[in-house]
Amino acid sequence: MDIKFKCPCCYHPLIVSNEGAGQSIKCPKCDNTIVVPKRSDPEPIPASLFKCPDCSSPISLKAISCPKCGCPISLGQQDASAKKNIDGNFGLIFVVMVAILIVILFRGCR
Repeated sequence: MDIKFKCPCCYHPLIVSNEGAGQSIKCPKCDNTIVVPKRSDPEPIPASLFKCPDCSSPISLKAISCPKCGCPISLGQQDASAKKNIDGNFGLIFVVMVAILIVILFRGCR
């Protein structure tokens, strides 16, 4: 399996064979010397998906069973995953709302 990663300098996507892990290479785009990571970093799971409790495969929130291993998915598992995603977004929404409020208040002071 190949190692997929991005150049830390220019973010150009790179693919190197497993034999290249830990070795220094030159990025073909920016020509900087970089070290190939030991393995590919896993892609983040989108908010509309959650991990199967048995095989860790990404599953849609609408699924009733895992398409890879067939593990039945209870409504509680789906709800817990959806709540976790909503709670994670709530903090960001709160910070943005406070920032907007501060801007509005300071504009009124002029």
